[in-house]
Amino acid sequence: MRVYLFEHVVAIKAPGDYSPPYFWERDFAYQIRWGGDLLAEVPGALDLARETAANVLTRSPSAPLSDGAIFRAQMLASFSLAAHNDSDFFCAHLPGVLQQLNLTYGNPAIFKNGLVVAPPTGTHCYGFTDSINKSGALLFCSVLHYETLLQLSLLASDWNCSPQLLPFMVNNVLVMRQALQSPTGPLWMPEIGMFRVDSGLNAGLVDVWGSAYAVYTGATSTSQSEKIMQWLVNNEKSIFQAGQVRHLPSPSHWPSGVAAFQGNGEWEQYQNGGYWATPGPFLLALSYLWHNIFLFCLSSGLGGSCSLQGQ
Repeated sequence: MRVYLFEHVVAIKAPGDYSPPYFWERDFAYQIRWGGDLLAEVPGALDLARETAANVLTRSPSAPLSDGAIFRAQMLASFSLAAHNDSDFFCAHLPGVLQQLNLTYGNPAIFKNGLVVAPPTGTHCYGFTDSINKSGALLFCSVLHYETLLQLSLLASDWNCSPQLLPFMVNNVLVMRQALQSPTGPLWMPEIGMFRVDSGLNAGLVDVWGSAYAVYTGATSTSQSEKIMQWLVNNEKSIFQAGQVRHLPSPSHWPSGVAAFQGNGEWEQYQNGGYWATPGPFLLALSYLWHNIFLFCLSSGLGGSCSLQGQ
């Protein structure tokens, strides 16, 4: 099934046509990331994916917080790995990708104290929730930038690409990690042990996707990881719906007037407390990790005193 889907989605547009509405950089980046191992199994898929990636990566810079900028960066890392560790492709496109990312990191209006901040007007970060009005620091987008820049810096170091740009990447990664791990940071909810959606309009809402994603990427401290994973276990019945993972735990919803689609009869069908396949990979990875830790605790006799520390 995965081979079939990959073959038909990659080839959905004619070569050389990379424009919306039928081609989405975010979706292509996810496809390469989670299905890149299938490129070799579909005749011509690797060449078509390379052509697509090269054309997308050389597009004119998009708005700083649009899907384009961050998912082009993620696509570069994922494709280079999927294409048999193609370091030449990676090194050739890295400077341009970092130049686009710096439109975010170099702008104090949308990057403050190590966190991505919602602009007063214009494009909001991350397309799956771009119809939700947010303000202040943004959790999911901050973690998205943290993970992507971390991966770029690791590959650049391993493949000796643009060494003069490595300090820029490493410094921003460290600043982001420190901001996310701060026990008094604007996004952490110490009384709950989870992250909030943002520090403004939705500050009272628990972000299931973003919290799980933060643990998955290693952006959290050991204490935060333990609390988030325990919360997910304790609240299992409120985070799954229709076979998917809710962005907000049931019965919470986006505040009235925040979600642009509430008047369209989509209260439980789209993003309002939305449930998508997006968080599936990292939530399943955490479930696997938690299961193994639980088995370790049982076999070692540590019981409730067992923690993530050192596991």
